[in-house]
Amino acid sequence: MVSELPAMAEASSYEGDSGSISTFADLTAIAKSLNFNLPTKLDEGNYIYWKVQVRAAIRALGLDFFIENKRSSVTSDSAVTDEVLSRCDNLLMVWLFSNISKDVIGHVTECESSFEIWKTLESLFTQSSMARVLSFLKKKLNNIKKGSSSIFEFVLKVKTIAV
Repeated sequence: MVSELPAMAEASSYEGDSGSISTFADLTAIAKSLNFNLPTKLDEGNYIYWKVQVRAAIRALGLDFFIENKRSSVTSDSAVTDEVLSRCDNLLMVWLFSNISKDVIGHVTECESSFEIWKTLESLFTQSSMARVLSFLKKKLNNIKKGSSSIFEFVLKVKTIAV
């Protein structure tokens, strides 16, 4: 997908918190490095943990200007075109979607930028987060079944949910 993008820009003067983007090739290399998933997908009970991982990965790749809505700082005095940045933002969106569980993805499917996804998730999980966590835990505990597992394994499952 990224290799099909034409070389549309020569240079950029963007210096972000995580490094610099000086050419279109830098943007495509960064986008190609999004070819990984986090160990844990975002679900109803792990937003803080997920957010720390995602923010660190995005900063490491120098793409934090997308989720901070500072994209205009790149294009204002840059040869990197808005189309190039839109494509990279779309790749970041795909990466974010791939790291969100199917239970949560419905809340962000209408978002049109990585910034919009970030803000939507932030508002979703910060409003009444305690009630949401308790509801999630209640659902998990109600769905747990002993089945053929030993008492020890069953209690371990319950403790894992409680932690």
